[in-house]
Amino acid sequence: MNIPRDTANLIQRVIDNLSQLHVNIEQAAQTAAVQTLRAAAQLTTSYVNSSSVSVEHFDKASLLIAFTKGSLTSCEIQIQFSPDNSTWYTETDAAYSGHSVIEHVFTDSGNYVLGIDLADKYVRVRAKGTGTVTDSSLAVYLSGR
Repeated sequence: MNIPRDTANLIQRVIDNLSQLHVNIEQAAQTAAVQTLRAAAQLTTSYVNSSSVSVEHFDKASLLIAFTKGSLTSCEIQIQFSPDNSTWYTETDAAYSGHSVIEHVFTDSGNYVLGIDLADKYVRVRAKGTGTVTDSSLAVYLSGR
């Protein structure tokens, strides 16, 4: 069977596109899973950085926060972004002069969802407790799509 050259080229392009679609679907499935930024652990009174996660294949992301207050007054979380997983930039509020650092403060035990705007390729959080850290716990996960 003799297939015209234009038809053969079209068939090859369709095959290439299907192969790329398969790769994209696999990447989406892998990156859609919930990833741990900070495993459950007692807070300290100084900021501690979480591990980082690549978010370059995400359009949207949420932080899933599990906080146990214990004897603390509050838990403070800052979100940081990086283009290279090395140099980090802290989320700020451009609405205020001086671009104030945004601190997400939690004063009651609970499970919280915090939607975030993705500002770069990598994300991590910094967290600390205020008050007495006894019986406190914080876990932070990232859910992206």
